[in-house]
Amino acid sequence: MSKKKNKDVEKNISKDEKLFCGINDNKRDTGIGQRLPFIMAFITIIVMICVVIYASRVVVEDKYSDFENKKDYSDKKVLYLSSYDISHFTVLDQYAGLEGVFDEYGIDLDSEFMNTKKITGDEHEDLFKQVVKEKVSNIGKYDAVIVGDDAALQFTMDNYNEIFPNTLIVFLGINTEQRAIEAIKNENFTGSVEKFYIKDTINMAIKFQPTAKNIVAIYDNSLTGEEAKEQFFKLKDKYKNYKFTGINASTLTPKNFENELEKLNVKNDIVLYLNVEENASGEHYSLDHATKIVVDACKNAPVYRTTPGGEGKGVIGGKSIDFQMAGNDAAEKVIEYFEKGKIKNTIEETSDIGMAWVDYRLLNKFGFDYNNSPSDCRVINYTYTYYDMHKKDVITIEIVMGCIFIGFVFIGIDNAKKYSMSRRLESQYMILQEKEKQIKHLADHDALTDLLNRRSMEDDLRKIISNHGICTIMHIDVDDFKGINDNYGHACGDEVLKVIGERFKALGKLYGIKAYRIGGDEFLIIIKDKFLQRTSEIMNAIVDVSVTPILFKSKQHYITLSIGLSYFDGKEDTITNVITKADLAMYQAKRHGKNNMVIYSSALKDSVDKKMKIKQVLKKAYDDKAFYMLYQPQFSPLDGKVKSFEALVRLENGEFGPGEFIPVMEESDLILKIGRLTTELVIKQISDSMKAGYKVVPVSVNYSVKQLNDATYVGFLEQTLKKYNVPPNMLEIEITESILVKNKKLAKSIFYQMDQLGVQLVLDDFGSGYSSLNYLKYIPAKKVKLDKSLIDGYLEEDNIFIENIINLVHSLNLKVTVEGVEEKWQLDKLKSYGSDLIQGFYYSKPIYSDDAVKYLEKY
Repeated sequence: MSKKKNKDVEKNISKDEKLFCGINDNKRDTGIGQRLPFIMAFITIIVMICVVIYASRVVVEDKYSDFENKKDYSDKKVLYLSSYDISHFTVLDQYAGLEGVFDEYGIDLDSEFMNTKKITGDEHEDLFKQVVKEKVSNIGKYDAVIVGDDAALQFTMDNYNEIFPNTLIVFLGINTEQRAIEAIKNENFTGSVEKFYIKDTINMAIKFQPTAKNIVAIYDNSLTGEEAKEQFFKLKDKYKNYKFTGINASTLTPKNFENELEKLNVKNDIVLYLNVEENASGEHYSLDHATKIVVDACKNAPVYRTTPGGEGKGVIGGKSIDFQMAGNDAAEKVIEYFEKGKIKNTIEETSDIGMAWVDYRLLNKFGFDYNNSPSDCRVINYTYTYYDMHKKDVITIEIVMGCIFIGFVFIGIDNAKKYSMSRRLESQYMILQEKEKQIKHLADHDALTDLLNRRSMEDDLRKIISNHGICTIMHIDVDDFKGINDNYGHACGDEVLKVIGERFKALGKLYGIKAYRIGGDEFLIIIKDKFLQRTSEIMNAIVDVSVTPILFKSKQHYITLSIGLSYFDGKEDTITNVITKADLAMYQAKRHGKNNMVIYSSALKDSVDKKMKIKQVLKKAYDDKAFYMLYQPQFSPLDGKVKSFEALVRLENGEFGPGEFIPVMEESDLILKIGRLTTELVIKQISDSMKAGYKVVPVSVNYSVKQLNDATYVGFLEQTLKKYNVPPNMLEIEITESILVKNKKLAKSIFYQMDQLGVQLVLDDFGSGYSSLNYLKYIPAKKVKLDKSLIDGYLEEDNIFIENIINLVHSLNLKVTVEGVEEKWQLDKLKSYGSDLIQGFYYSKPIYSDDAVKYLEKY
């Protein structure tokens, strides 16, 4: 934070906190500090009153707001045909549900009632038929008929063609599923089957009565009773820990019926009141009368109900169909038919229009926990306290009183703190200043090393660029830092970075330079106003940071640094470009073997640009398959015959030679794709020669370090050899020891798979490294190629070094190929030393595949 900001903070704190405390430096207390709490309390009360007034608004919902969007079907005639009379409890709800929908569409609902609960017999049905028939004759054909319950459905089915031909029939409240199935055989019939919520009610009862052993159903021989009884006993297998029994009111006298019910108790019995309309004497009961008999007789057990009725009349609860919703659904089907001209000829079960309910007073009577009720159930006979009835008002008053109380408490606390706060003001300000410094330090510094971070570096570099200053920039990277983390743990890696940071900070104090940690194991140093040379004192001091080993857990760790050096000459430039130059130099140092320093030059940038161009050319060549193979023969010095070839990849456009594009290709992941492409190209050319009847010899292809990342290369090799029907021993894979240095374990595994496949391995560039001989123990190679550098360096001298190497390789039962042979005297010497194969321009330069075939015919 700037000095200006510091002053602003001081100014704001002094003004606000002193004002709050009633302090005015050289003046008398104005009193506003004392009045402020009262003002705040008053404002709080005003706000709370406004909230209460706002929350008390009456919001009127316009139920008819979308009426004008409904279609007008006032010309349609619909008949409601009920099995019962208008006083029956199901009829009233069904009718209300139907009217609730039809009223919105201007439909007048006509109705007729069969009254089968009180009057039955053929004579009554014939009389009812005449009434309906005469009504239809007088009024005209109905556009739709809604039938409620089984008797009305059966009547409609029996008289459909005579009274309601080609009329939509929608049924609801049907107990007998088979009757509904018969009905929908007529494509103009659709509707729903009434569900008895027996299972839901049993589950509710089990939660209230966990000790119960019996589930007892009360039913009769009426149509509804029989259907409910059947559904009840179907559930027997789902509740194997309970005994299912029934009490049939139609087979018992009133006295015997009551005696059976009196035996039931809350501990052992769950009582389901399904349906009671009659007794053995032929006496018929109304719903209320039957309910009273059942409830009065079941003195020691709660009674549950699975159909409507009994609410508030001694039944403890249950789940049953909502007949009004069923009426809504039936009416909606009729409207859908009017709108679309067709219906779905199906039976729907009313499983989604049930309503659970409990009687709170009876729950308390039997000692049941209300919390065991279904979450969505309706509660009746709940005793409301004053708090229940005026909950919002009570809470509002309590909130207001609480706010007033808090206001007074605040005033008391505030007055008590005034004196101490005024004395602490100065110390708090000092603490704030210190915290500000800490925050700024954290924002500008790296948490691990306490060096300046990347943000600070960019800020400093931006100032230098804007002021057209000059500076030297060093981008420093710790070599093989990942290996330190992987082998010794991140704690060791952190210690290495901290020690390096401490050494850079010490140099900063000594030479006035700035060091930054810009990420991971990367550091950057800026030396202002100087162009440092490689041999300068400061430069040597920076390089020497890595000389002293770093101690961690009693073990010394030696590190090396790769350093990229660049200069900013004060000309207009961007931060990115300035840093990138040092980056390029640092990465070039990495490529030159690490532990090195490279100074940026335009040639380095040109080299990077050229490399990028080569990558683009290689990508396009891969996409266009614009590669071809040359083959350099390998001759036996004994008989002059061609024994094998080395395949060498070339670009068709010839823009870049192999010395230019192969290193770029092997550094990048392009080698994975191009490696497969060239391998297949070689195998195909071997296959073509075999098919043409030409002589073939083994051909070797080069395998680079990056190709270790191609985990399925061996599988690809096997499939390609099979695809072109080429024997595996016709292919050789040339590898270098650098592959084993990179990842010995993975390389050994891959080379073992190649050997098992039958492909021969050749160790290339033997003698160019320090451990070639050692690696012969780890790889199943069949041949060794002596590096050209050995021939150039030692063959002319009168010593037996080359001969000893050849003898050593032969002692390991391996063959020796010498590459780079260009003159006859070289051939003669190598022949005398026992070299197995000779490769080089003395015999032949790399040739096209057609010429290779001719070579085999000739040699």
